[in-house]
This record gives sequence, C-alpha cells and structure tokens, in this order.
Amino acid sequence: MIRQKKNITKIFSSEDKTGIKKFSNLYGKYGMTKEEFLERFNKDGYVILPDVLSIDLIIKLKEAILGSLELQAAIIGKSSNRYFGKLLCAPVFGNTFPVFFELLKEKEWLQPVQWLLDELFIINLYASSCIPPDNDKASQYIHVDLPRYIPGYHFGMGVLIATDDFTKENGATKMLKGSHLTLIKPEEEYFTNNSEQFICKAGSILYFNPNLWHATGYNSTRNWRTAAVLGFTRPWMKQYADIPRLLKKYNVDISSYSQDVFQLLGYYSQPPDNMEDFSVPLEKRMFRQKVV
Repeated sequence: MIRQKKNITKIFSSEDKTGIKKFSNLYGKYGMTKEEFLERFNKDGYVILPDVLSIDLIIKLKEAILGSLELQAAIIGKSSNRYFGKLLCAPVFGNTFPVFFELLKEKEWLQPVQWLLDELFIINLYASSCIPPDNDKASQYIHVDLPRYIPGYHFGMGVLIATDDFTKENGATKMLKGSHLTLIKPEEEYFTNNSEQFICKAGSILYFNPNLWHATGYNSTRNWRTAAVLGFTRPWMKQYADIPRLLKKYNVDISSYSQDVFQLLGYYSQPPDNMEDFSVPLEKRMFRQKVV
C-alpha cells in the first residue's frame, strides 16, 4: 500500500539562508524570530506559542485522538493497560483518521523544529497526552523524556499540541524552567513550588527540550484533558516505534502524501535490510540522510 518516493535534500525547500521562511508572518505575530526563539528555548528549556493551529484542525485532531484510543484499546486492552490514555503510534490509525497525516502538511508549526535540528529530522514519537478525571498520583510523576545530555547539542525537540484548553483545573503540564541543563531530578517539594503550568487555549503549542523536567497535573474536572505529543529527533536516532514497518503491517495507505511526510515518518532513515543497499546510489538507499 505504501509507495516509496524520490529522495529529498531538505524538508522545506523554500527556506532561505537566514532560516526565516515565508511562514515568518506567524512568528512575527508574536515578535518571535529564529534567533529569539532559540535564545529563549536554550535558556528556559521551552517556548509556548499561542493559537498556532486552527480550531477546525484541532477539533478533528481531538476526535482522532479519542477515536484512536478506543481502537488501540481493542488491540492491547483498556484500563488495565499501562498505556491507557496514550497512543503508542498515532499514524497506525491514519486510514480512519487522516488528520494525523494532514497535520504534518501544516509546515508553519514545524518551523521551530527545523530551527533547532537543522535541515533533516524525523518523528521519533507520535502519540497523545490524555489524562482522565481524577487521575492517580502515579500519572503525575516528575520526569524527562530523553535522559541524555551533551552541552550545546540537541538530540531532539518535544512538541505538545493542546487539543483542549489547558487549565490548572484539568491538569495542565507543569514545567521547571531551566531544568533541562541538569540530569539531577528535582525534589518534589522544590518542583511543586517552582514549576510553571502550560496554561493555554486549544491550538497552542508547547515546544520543549526533552531534558526538561516536567509532570502532568491533577485533573479535577469531569472531562478528559487531551493533547497530541510528538517527539522529533535527528534522523540517525531510532524511533520509539518503527513507523514505516507498523504502517505496512496495518495496511495504512500514505501513497498520496508528499515526500515531506515520508521524510518525517522516517521512510528515508531506515537501516538497510539487504547487502545490496550499500552499493546503490544514495538517493535509492533505505538510509539516505546526512548526519548532522
């Protein structure tokens, strides 16, 4: 069902040498240039941009997340499973909910990822961050997403897309500013007293360093609080789930999508599965990325 496409040299061919693209009107709206974004990101460990995605897209994305959780529960179980409320690989449900791929065509929100990770990057994780009413204490643990730290080097970027309004009452994500610069876990009392919450309207995006210490809040409302979460990494890093292989297994048809989407899903970053792959031109290889 999946048709391979020609290689690409970068995701956004329209970008100029400054890194500020034709989409600069979006970030100009908030007074945020590439340099300003990266300065704040490197200092605080995160940047919040409000109202990035349209409400129409957010509504479709929320419906897709909740619907896919039900489909996933039929495969791996429901409340008794530790992954209840978290999609393991959203693209697997792309036949039923194509919005998971349509989101990847909206290049404006991907611009900060390219600013940080250079020309080429892939999706390492495409999941959800949903918490039910009265979520237990175990779900509110303080953690980092990528416990690897090399000063001055970025392995990846986390992106949390709010598909509901994030409030104190429904468990908005808590973040400890500047904590991405250490792998030492903060004491719970210190974290509680010094962390900030991702309070925002649906459609806003939190861009964060995977080394940032953060935690889910407590949802005291009667409704689920939903969000999409994507982890982007450099193309040589192994994916959380092997997306190309999973899409083949579950017969997900992405043949109509662009090379950009194939790049993001990791189709051009696969390890060779045959010896002949090493002797063919680069643009025909399973792994055809430059390493940066």
